[in-house]
Amino acid sequence: MNPYFHPHYPYNNHYHHPNFRQFPPVDPSMFMHSAQKSLPYIHDANKIMTHIKQSEAFSRKLMSAAQESKTAEVEKMIKDLIQTNPDITFNPSSLTILFTEKNNNAISCCRMVLNVRWQ
Repeated sequence: MNPYFHPHYPYNNHYHHPNFRQFPPVDPSMFMHSAQKSLPYIHDANKIMTHIKQSEAFSRKLMSAAQESKTAEVEKMIKDLIQTNPDITFNPSSLTILFTEKNNNAISCCRMVLNVRWQ
């Protein structure tokens, strides 16, 4: 007999006891809605990353503005490329772009954080 199997202990007796963990039925509607709302963020993140990757002049100008703490200029450079309105922050080592649905609800449907290091 298996020393780890105790027939009178219900957690180990899989043969005589039905699954006692009951799960509610799933409703994918909010999940699907969040995915749909996230697609523009993914598109804009791709545009930003492609532009940074392909344009040394843009990347140099963006990093210089960030180094000089020119927040408005950094935000304008990025927001001129895209359709959404993310929150943009930076520090001496990276750029962070937060894409989130702006609404009056306490819980937003989706959130995407893009963090790109430059040092």
